[in-house]
Amino acid sequence: MKLYTKEWYATTGDMGVSVGFEPVPDKDEYSKEDIEALYQWHIQREYEEEMEDCEEANIKEIEALFQKSITIRKEYDYEDVWPWNKVDRRLLDMGMMPQSIYDQIAKTDKEATQRYKREKENFRNILAKQRVPKRIRDIIEPANQVFRVEEKDGNLIILVRVMCHAITQTFLLKDVEILENELTIDPGEVAFQLYSEIYRWNREYEIHLFFETISSFGIESKWQYLTVRCSDVIDSRAAGETIVYEDYSDDKHWRYGVSLNNGYFIPWLQELWQFDATHQAYTGKAIYPLLEYSVFHNLKDAKEAIQNNLESLIVNNKDLLLALN
Repeated sequence: MKLYTKEWYATTGDMGVSVGFEPVPDKDEYSKEDIEALYQWHIQREYEEEMEDCEEANIKEIEALFQKSITIRKEYDYEDVWPWNKVDRRLLDMGMMPQSIYDQIAKTDKEATQRYKREKENFRNILAKQRVPKRIRDIIEPANQVFRVEEKDGNLIILVRVMCHAITQTFLLKDVEILENELTIDPGEVAFQLYSEIYRWNREYEIHLFFETISSFGIESKWQYLTVRCSDVIDSRAAGETIVYEDYSDDKHWRYGVSLNNGYFIPWLQELWQFDATHQAYTGKAIYPLLEYSVFHNLKDAKEAIQNNLESLIVNNKDLLLALN
């Protein structure tokens, strides 16, 4: 990375430090009675605010939620650095901070956010001057969740879940030369593409990707680069994605199948909303991915995975559709 470097990203850590905390009056030392009073003050305030909003509130439920948030915060291991080492741990567990410290970190928050916006705008202007076709930017730039990278026949195939659309697809970097590859995705880890930079290099493209790889428990993370040169970038649709298997549920309300996508067999599921008499076909909306991170190298395994999970898949996707609507 030339712009969105690990060193630069580390400087963004001052943003949002105050988020989730509320200021309370300063004291040299907080007694047990002080902590109990703040505890009761928080619950009463939440109760009054909820009564104003909906004229109905259950103080026991409010206290139970507050207790749950305290339990979660108690698991957090705050670093022994400012401001955490200057705040009573009991306050941190309740999401509170002395007013004087809160004011300092809120000021730092604001300055860091303003600096981040200025620098990011400058980076965008630099990258916008590169002669990169929009179709390539549209493939590379979205913040994707990456769960497989594979070199094949001189090309690099990257299997992603496009976060804004919740679909699984691949894109292919053609005639690739790998300049740097730190990316490792171990079992139980998820890699998120944080930033990308695309430059013209002679008649080809130089692509820099910055990933944060996080363990399934969210405890540890790694910052990793992938830098390549390639002659072109092709997404799964342009590569000739084809449906190689399809069928319907017993009530004809669900259509499911497998698409061949840059060498990967990816299951999908579609709810059929209504029958279009004009075109003699059902209309509906596809939900991807059907089996979370499951992709296959052969059709037989992909079909078996659908058949073995079809009932639960339909139920789960119904829930998803209801949530989306």
